[in-house]
Amino acid sequence: MLCNKLREHRGRRQRILRHAARLQKTGEELAAYDFVSKDTLTYFDKRMTQAPRDAEFALAYVKAHAVTPSLQAQVLGALSFKCDVLWSQLDALHHAYVDPGLPPPGAWTPGGETTA
Repeated sequence: MLCNKLREHRGRRQRILRHAARLQKTGEELAAYDFVSKDTLTYFDKRMTQAPRDAEFALAYVKAHAVTPSLQAQVLGALSFKCDVLWSQLDALHHAYVDPGLPPPGAWTPGGETTA
């Protein structure tokens, strides 16, 4: 069960990275986002090779060390917590920049200025 959950998580991550790669290569998809440049997406260049390697390392580590139900439950708890943190970040970005579009004071805005 644990390995299946980790594989599922790794699969989602790989789909996101493939999408990011498509965005980098397709200028017309980025045309609607005038504040996005190749420089702003450089993080994903490295992640295309790092993420699969990170996922393989994590899976091998868990297979070798999470050998009891208690340890496996801890791994699932850690993975669940990580996903909750990432979703919270996405929710905050959506709230700030999409709907209702209320960036916090001092935050970056697409026009380059910061909010008061």
